[in-house]
Amino acid sequence: MNFKEMVDYDVNNILFNLSELASLHRINNKDNVVVIVDNYKLSELKSKAQYSNEISTAELLFYIRETDLGYMPTKDNIIMFDNDIYRVLSSSKFGSVLEIILEANV
Repeated sequence: MNFKEMVDYDVNNILFNLSELASLHRINNKDNVVVIVDNYKLSELKSKAQYSNEISTAELLFYIRETDLGYMPTKDNIIMFDNDIYRVLSSSKFGSVLEIILEANV
């Protein structure tokens, strides 16, 4: 097994393990999508001066495998998360994992 295969294995079998950090949610009308909600990191980012204005209205930070979402969202895209409508504040890609920060869509 090469390094990329080892990383993919860890992402799929450890990081996104439902017995560990991950949970099932409804994303964009698709049920049972495995994500990791991390509002602890969101509160940490909000407390840092360099991020406070950019994400002051953020309500939700989550991680999802790019293959599960099917695209890389950009700022102001709309995402439905558990039947609530949100707007993307920011998104980042770490290998095959997306970090998405959402705010309520008003």
